[in-house]
Amino acid sequence: MSRKGIIARRFSESVSTYDANAALQETVAARLAEFLPTANAPRVLEIGCGTGLFSRHLLARYPRGRFLFTDIGPDMVSRCRENMAAAGERDAEMTFAAMDGDRPAVSTGFDLVASSMTLQWCDDPRRSLENWRRLLNPGGRIVFATIGPGNFPEWRETLESLGEAIGLLDMPALDCIVREETITAEYGDAAGFLRALRNTGARQPRPGYRPLSPTALRQALAAFDRRHGGCVTWRIVYGVFSAPSAQAQTFGPHRCTLQANACA
Repeated sequence: MSRKGIIARRFSESVSTYDANAALQETVAARLAEFLPTANAPRVLEIGCGTGLFSRHLLARYPRGRFLFTDIGPDMVSRCRENMAAAGERDAEMTFAAMDGDRPAVSTGFDLVASSMTLQWCDDPRRSLENWRRLLNPGGRIVFATIGPGNFPEWRETLESLGEAIGLLDMPALDCIVREETITAEYGDAAGFLRALRNTGARQPRPGYRPLSPTALRQALAAFDRRHGGCVTWRIVYGVFSAPSAQAQTFGPHRCTLQANACA
């Protein structure tokens, strides 16, 4: 099975455990919603809708919007459909599709492309952002949140101290980041941290990584608990940028001025 096929399967398998383990993702979705532009009835593409944590914010902001909610996991799409049917506004037009956000199989014409905690799963995040931008109408906008470089520094430090390879995803620096933050989450212990990742489908390591042996994993878990307890730091970045023809904009208290061809 391809890497993307494995990612799709693991996210679908986690549909019943996702929400109970997604406090961090829910927090990020709420903060990303602060950067949504004002619009009346925009055509919106959400990439990586999951169970609908950010989709709810989109519906609340654009009750007359036209939405295409997508995710690589078919079961996630089905759950999002169920949740949005319960929360949907009467005038909102909603369509759902299982789709790889790396290369969206849709035509152009969107006013907004939104993605919360999904970009890190793309093969080439910079290329994916460029692909998304090509889907925008003039003046359209992309709003996204994802992990930042060096995410989970405690786990990285633990593995490095033991001479073990690190399987965590390596995110490049991205353009038009309007907010960066660190969020410390408490998982009880290292095993709880890894279990939370598994229960949200976030189990696919970087390409080429060979998993730790059972012995090495036990040593890493014990070393992590001695050094860090159950605390893990998420590094989150939020980005906003517009279609090439958009006028310069200012977003909330965090400034990101976008010229006609900025962030190319």
